[in-house]
Amino acid sequence: MQWSYIKGELWSATSGIAITNSFSSRQNRKGVTSVEQADGTDLKKMSPEELEAKLKHLMITNQEHTVREIHDILQAYYGIARKRFVDLVCNYAVGHHLVKGERTALKLFDTKFVAALTEDQLQKIAGEDASVKRKRGDLLKELEDLEAGKKILR
Repeated sequence: MQWSYIKGELWSATSGIAITNSFSSRQNRKGVTSVEQADGTDLKKMSPEELEAKLKHLMITNQEHTVREIHDILQAYYGIARKRFVDLVCNYAVGHHLVKGERTALKLFDTKFVAALTEDQLQKIAGEDASVKRKRGDLLKELEDLEAGKKILR
């Protein structure tokens, strides 16, 4: 049996059998992943009989090769389609519930609503925490003290 390399695949010229490693999912299957086997044998240097004996369990028909290739393509498509579906559902949910829906934040917090709020209500909604206010006051006091010290030193 004669073997030849065509487009990265090892082909048998007499039986039309292919050993391939084109797709990553095929690499997960038990098969040839490079010209050099794990035991260090170089497949290119082997005689056709040795090669056929060593690769007998890896031989597949053209039909099986086509079935595996179609399976790999469908598996890749399914992965992409699933990710795209999840993205679209998330985008729709965010868009509907936060931007375009009946009771979105943009429609609830319009200018009339905010203008009608009291100072206390505004502080509760958008005010700073007590610890931040305290820290800001301490820093302003320290800044005033440093400015006063700077004037004394001049």
